[in-house]
Formats: sequence, structure tokens, C-alpha cells
Amino acid sequence: MNTEALQEEDPDNPLSSGKYSAPEIMSDDELEAISVPFGDSQRLKAIMDLHGVAVVTGVCDKVELEELQTAFHEDLLSLVDSDLVVTAPPSVQQAFKAFTEHGPRAFPSQTADLLTASAGFCLTRCLSQGSFAWRVRGHPRVHAAFGALFPKEGPLVTSLDATFFTPDGQSEATVNGFSAHVDQNQHDVRTQLADCPIYQGVLYVWPAAAPSSSTTVVWPGSHRTVWPRMMKDQGFEAPGRAGEHYSEIAMMHDKAQAYELAAGWASHARRVPVPGGGLLLWNSRTVHTGWRGGSRLAQTVCLEPASRRPQQERKAKLRLAALGLPSTHWASVGMQHDMCLQDPGYPGSTATGAAAEAGGTQATPSAGVLPLRAALRPWALKEEADLGALRELVEVEFGHCGMWSQPSSRSEADALLLEASVTEEAKMFL
Repeated sequence: MNTEALQEEDPDNPLSSGKYSAPEIMSDDELEAISVPFGDSQRLKAIMDLHGVAVVTGVCDKVELEELQTAFHEDLLSLVDSDLVVTAPPSVQQAFKAFTEHGPRAFPSQTADLLTASAGFCLTRCLSQGSFAWRVRGHPRVHAAFGALFPKEGPLVTSLDATFFTPDGQSEATVNGFSAHVDQNQHDVRTQLADCPIYQGVLYVWPAAAPSSSTTVVWPGSHRTVWPRMMKDQGFEAPGRAGEHYSEIAMMHDKAQAYELAAGWASHARRVPVPGGGLLLWNSRTVHTGWRGGSRLAQTVCLEPASRRPQQERKAKLRLAALGLPSTHWASVGMQHDMCLQDPGYPGSTATGAAAEAGGTQATPSAGVLPLRAALRPWALKEEADLGALRELVEVEFGHCGMWSQPSSRSEADALLLEASVTEEAKMFL
């Protein structure tokens, strides 16, 4: 059956409309089936094997959540140019005062839009390399939870991926754009990533309470039943040869099967409510996507065994940590996020003339737009780091998408520079 006939037959199919409705928030019974208290390692592994998604409760206590929110508040404060606030219109000063007194929830949403993309991904101005993100990446209970999925495989290393942030004020949603996907491509030319067990996570500081929060939508069990069907489709072969793991249902060449899977998504996808301090985990083969429809403060994190991470990829991760750039979800490779491949990072943003260009004050100051600095100083960057030398590593050659293809002639010099630029505390997790 051709595409036109399919659309005519079922115009409400997400593949036809480009949108989907996920009114189904996980029921109490469905949530209980995938929830496990921190420390129950055996049950966590069993849940992940069966459902491909789990909620680990009690990873952070109330005190830790307050500390994490304070850390993010301080990261945001570091980005606001307070000198310019003093001379800004009264509406801007009032908005800044509300934020300083009430924290990230009161951060102006129009200013947040300058820092985020998609469903609240913090990909610019080095916000995903602040102290908030690193507190999560090094959190011992986050490591213990992931460790249950990699028993007896030794220490774990972390991804450097995005922070999720949407302040209060965003309306609830009943419809979102259709982008259901998996994050592991069996055809990936990077053979170490094609078939290894890999899990993604999001630690929630603010609870993802139904129905007025942004969260993740998952199709439980799809890692076992849907992913193998998707990977038989020719539509993922060429992206795999280009080193791309992201695989959407909408990318499939077999449209009849794509429509069938899209209909399955519409029936079986569930928004996941996550308590504050809970860690949402899912298999990268599980069909999922983000749901934008309310506030969220959470940190994405992926941990993998250090034994998987080649030395060259450690160097690539040092580069991201020093420059303040985000990675994709992989922890075993330093793949710069494909939505910000041209980002100048902290050293580039602080170059003469670049700060004004990237500073975010292009928009006319108003109640919703605070004056922003070019970038947050990365938490992992040493105070004595040579920013001039690091600027030489902003524009690099990529082999596969976001993968640093380092010239052999510069290898030793770059390695020495990066080793001298990143703190020992951060290196422990790279």
C-alpha cells in the first residue's frame, strides 16, 4: 500500500499527522511494575531486561535535591550579566529579582528559550558543563544504579550530555510532534556501539508529576519486539554507515511497517511520572521521545564501563569538558552533540569580539529577557588553563558525526594541553 493510501486510510496516525497525543500517563499499576527502590540491584536488572525502562526511587534525598537546585541556580546566576541588569528597564530588574529570590522555577521563560532547544535541552553557553551537571555525573548512587546493569565490569565513566530545564509557566500539552526513536543503530559503523548493552538515564530534581510536567515518553517492552523490526529496515543502513545512532520510526523506508509501528506507539506509549530524586533509566533500544508540556529540571546521564572507552575517546571527552561542550548520551565515546557542532564553547566565546556576538543581549531587554554572558565557565576547566591554546581545538575535523578526527601530527601536543586543562576530579569520571 502506498503512502497516500495509508494517509487516507488513517489520517490520525502519527506518521500522517506528524503529531501524536499521549494522554495515557502511566497508571499506578504500570508505574509500580517498572519502579524499584534504590539498592535492589537484582530487581532493577530484571525490570530492565523485561520492560526496557525503570524508575529507581530514592537516589537523592531531600537535602541533596535542595543542593542540586541551588547548584543550578548558581549556574544560571553566573550566566546573567548582573552589571547590565542594573541599567536595564525596571521590568528586567523585577524579573531578575524574582529569579534570585525564588530560584530556577522563576527564571523568565523567554530567557530560558535562549539557553535551550527542543524539549528544554541545554545545549549552548556551556550550561551542561556547570556544577549542577557534574554533581549528577559523579553522584555515587547514580553510579551504583548503573553499576547494577553492568555487574562485575569495574568502574564506570560518564557521558557529558545535556541538562533538561524548563521553568514554570509552560502550559500543559495534549499533543507533541512525532519523533519516536531508538538511540542504537545495529548498522552503526562504529562497531563498538552497534550491539553493546547501553542504557540512558535522567535524574529528576523536580518531580515529573502528571499531567503538567515535561518528561520522557516510552514504549515499554519495545526493545525486545520493535527494535529488531526497525533494524531490518533499509532506512537505517546509510545513517549507520555515517556513524549515526539516532533512528526514528519516521525514517523507515518501509512505510507500511512504519505506519504499523506508529499506530503501536499511539496505543502503547506512556508518559513516565518520576518522583524528585528518582532516576529514570531505559535501554537505548527502547522506543522513546521527549514530552514537552510543563516544567522540568533534570540531568541526563549515561554511564558505561571504563573498559569500553578507548584512549582516543577519553581525549575527545577531555576536549568537551575543557571547552564546555555537550556530548550525546554515549559514555564510551566523546561524540559532540550534533545539534551544536559549531558552538564556540567557553574559550571561543571569551575571545575578543566573540563575547559580545554570543552574549545573548541581541534581544531588546524586556521583562522576559535577561542580559546573558557568552558562556558559563566549565566546572571541569582548571583556573590556570590556557584559553588561547584551547581555542585551537574549537574548530576541529569530525570523522563520523561529532566524532573528533584528530591529526596524528598534533596528537601528543593536544593530549598534553587537555591533560593540563581539566581538573583531576573530572578526569576520574571520563
